[in-house]
Amino acid sequence: MRTVAIAVSILSLLTLVEAAVAAPGGPSTSRRDMEAVLTRLADPNEKIASQARGELIAMGQVVVPVLLSHLDDPSPAVRLSVIEVLGRLGRLGSIPHLVNLLESDRVRVRESALFALLQIHPDGRSFGFVPEASPVERFPAVARWREWAASQDPSAGGPGARPAPPVAVPAPTPVSTPVPAPAPAPIPAPTPAPEPRQPSAAVEPPPTPTPAPPPE
Repeated sequence: MRTVAIAVSILSLLTLVEAAVAAPGGPSTSRRDMEAVLTRLADPNEKIASQARGELIAMGQVVVPVLLSHLDDPSPAVRLSVIEVLGRLGRLGSIPHLVNLLESDRVRVRESALFALLQIHPDGRSFGFVPEASPVERFPAVARWREWAASQDPSAGGPGARPAPPVAVPAPTPVSTPVPAPAPAPIPAPTPAPEPRQPSAAVEPPPTPTPAPPPE
């Protein structure tokens, strides 16, 4: 009986483990776990904060919605770390939020947002954005960033969009080639009738000489 009880306990434990692994996001990416890691971003010990950033990056794309909700976190350290993690994850859906931060009134936030965008941008172009510039000087660059962000939006047909279904192209209608009519056979020239032969004149045999009478 004891062996059976142990076996049942092991099976129950395995079932719980399998259920945790099969759950969306895995066993360590529940909302509570994510929030617990996020609070460590504000730790004054940089080693602890850096470890927390590494854990968030390891969680993958599932943590992005939680990160976006903390872009206006009261803690400046949390905001800057969230921006950094979003850049490392490189999800297209976070681009518009990062572009909005280019207009922040804090230089450090603008610098962090630009650095994050440069990690997502395939060409690494800044579009001339200078975080220390005045709002008037930054405006053209921000406009270019917004234009690029719109081109990455899946709903606008950007790189994240699903390919359009193939359009059925009707098969071309075969064009019947007219068959040329056979050329008429040449009519042979009439053969001239042979001229009638003239009857040849009858040749009379030479007269037979009359023998002379014998002498008396």
